[in-house]
Amino acid sequence: MDNKVCPICESSDKRQVHESDDVYGGREDQSIVHCTNCDLYYLSPSPTQDELNLFYENSFEDFMSKRSGSDANWDDSNEHVEISIREYDRRKKFLDKHLYPGCKVLDIGASTGFMLTNLKKDNNNIEITAVEPSSEFSNYLSSINVENYRYLSDIKNDIKFNLVLHFFVMAHVADIKKFMQQCYDKIVHGGVMVFETPSVSDPLYSLYNIDEYKKFYWQIAHVYSFTRKSMEFFLKSMGWSFEITPHQRYDLSNHMWWMQTGKPGGRGKYTQIFSKQLDQQYKEDLEKSEYYDSLIITVYKP
Repeated sequence: MDNKVCPICESSDKRQVHESDDVYGGREDQSIVHCTNCDLYYLSPSPTQDELNLFYENSFEDFMSKRSGSDANWDDSNEHVEISIREYDRRKKFLDKHLYPGCKVLDIGASTGFMLTNLKKDNNNIEITAVEPSSEFSNYLSSINVENYRYLSDIKNDIKFNLVLHFFVMAHVADIKKFMQQCYDKIVHGGVMVFETPSVSDPLYSLYNIDEYKKFYWQIAHVYSFTRKSMEFFLKSMGWSFEITPHQRYDLSNHMWWMQTGKPGGRGKYTQIFSKQLDQQYKEDLEKSEYYDSLIITVYKP
């Protein structure tokens, strides 16, 4: 590695350590680097924002369909909505306390808008707006009458929101500080931002050390990957008030499937055997042991 500087803490080359050459969908010259100062993991060399925009506008659904196995359908917008209801149910508990009549909600990277439309269904008096760069998904959003923009910068500066959301978007941008500040600037005073991003403390990667998963984990679409330590460092550097909630997203069936086959696609496979209580206890035990596959963050704007 030559002259690498951490994009978050700006530590010098001496603190940047090679983590992996396995980057799903990446180029031969790309690898994952770990900053031992702030604990950030990042893709190097990273794509430019123009390259990322082109990818998300035209190729993201196909990329995710090939990568996700049977766990999701990214090719058909209607089927994507149906499958994604489990994600809505999982995230809803983190959002309910921030919703009230007249609340203006913005979802950045909204895909088919399943979060917004279900929030609207459960909270009829809220206002919903989406940001979605994908041509297919933005067309779908327009077809179901959800106000949407291609990019955050397309929204007029004086338009603000009470609740700003983005799920698994933070890892996908070239200039993370600029993007997150743009998100923060869209929150009204007294408003909240809630977002989710993958955690490198994922038990399949950090606890079980499954070789096939380690080769699968890093991907061209994830420019940045965080641990709790690096997330805290980043948010403090932005000067924000925040709360971090470690969260285990994938279930026991998914983990067993990876151990059995070395492939994605096993979520819910053994639900006829494992009770919901067992699955929930498994997730909670992982979280208590500091192994979890995502971080859910709430940022408060005074």
